[in-house]
Amino acid sequence: MSARFTVAIDLSKFKHTASLIDTETGEAAQSLTFKVNEVGFMQFDQLLRSFSTDPNDFIIGCEATGHYGETLLRRLQTQGYAIVRMNPAQVAQFRRGLGRKAKTDALDAEAMAKQLSVTNWVIDQAISQPLRQLRSLTRLRLDFVEEQSRWINRIRAVINQIYPEIEPLLKNLTTATSMAILTHYPSRQLLAEADLSELTALVQKASRQNKGADFAIQLKQTAQNSVGLDDSCLEVELRIMMQQFTTIANSIREIEREIRQYTELIFAGYSKRLDLDEPLTLSSFPYGNYLTIATLLSELGDINRFPSIKQLLSYLGWCPNTQESGMSQVKHPRMSHRGNRFARRIVWLMSVGAVRWVKEYQTYFHQRIDAGKNKMKTLVAIGRKLLSVFYAVLKTGQPYDPQRYLERLSLPIAS
Repeated sequence: MSARFTVAIDLSKFKHTASLIDTETGEAAQSLTFKVNEVGFMQFDQLLRSFSTDPNDFIIGCEATGHYGETLLRRLQTQGYAIVRMNPAQVAQFRRGLGRKAKTDALDAEAMAKQLSVTNWVIDQAISQPLRQLRSLTRLRLDFVEEQSRWINRIRAVINQIYPEIEPLLKNLTTATSMAILTHYPSRQLLAEADLSELTALVQKASRQNKGADFAIQLKQTAQNSVGLDDSCLEVELRIMMQQFTTIANSIREIEREIRQYTELIFAGYSKRLDLDEPLTLSSFPYGNYLTIATLLSELGDINRFPSIKQLLSYLGWCPNTQESGMSQVKHPRMSHRGNRFARRIVWLMSVGAVRWVKEYQTYFHQRIDAGKNKMKTLVAIGRKLLSVFYAVLKTGQPYDPQRYLERLSLPIAS
């Protein structure tokens, strides 16, 4: 997309610096530093209007480095301006290529504006409120899960001092049964002296009747014979950590409920747009739960922004990084590391899960392995297939057909 003017904004917390370049002359026309408030935004708006009142005459770009620019960028998108979120690594590389040693906000903005004027960019698409909310929720959940993992490790360290023999019995510390036991009995002595009927009732309720008196007896005997420490400081520490851990676990469950609701809302939107008799559901896809499908939906945005599956794969970086020089060409290049890291992570996890649980993908995986193909490259190929199906389902509204897929597997595997 070409434009009469390119504008780059160097973002910061309290003020932004913008540089405007006339693409016909290639010279910097004007720069402006303005505050992140209504007065500052009006100053920036006046700068743009002093050159043209038509938003189509501009491309406005900034580094995709965080949240500082969201208030301004969404405002500009609402006004009809084309927004580009620039890769920070590419911006830094271009700036070094200019040969400048000095570095200021104004110089950085000018360099980005020049880069915008000589490079083809993908315009950032404004996404709907449900997609924006879904993206926020899936990323928030990931933050909470990572935080939960840190607390699990700290809890495990204390348990190994209080009653080290109990962890093999509990196996998974995040289950409702494990959390209930550790919360009510945060020391070896409390568990060893626990009333058996109360312990049994707690276990039965927490496990939904999956465990009962036998498990309670085993827990009590393990605590009685434990080599753990009777340390009141450790007991206090475990009690406090379990409170924090429980809060995080409850927050994750609440986020997951919201994710499910927004995912169904987006499914309904696609189904209405495609005028489907049977609305899209999770079963329309070959593999995935609400979390994985929601992450892809939110990170990709409206699927119609990608005219072809190749463009979607390129956007995610789920493709080889071409390496050529003269007559030399790397036949088996490494995967590109460009693209959305949240979506790439989910695609990889879905590939692993599909090989484990979906018959047709198991068949394809073993066919390639038997043909001497690399396991990791095969998982990459499966990820591509999953993305292709995901793209096709949202584009056409036709659910995934396992039988049709298995029929295609009878074809020879390409080298």
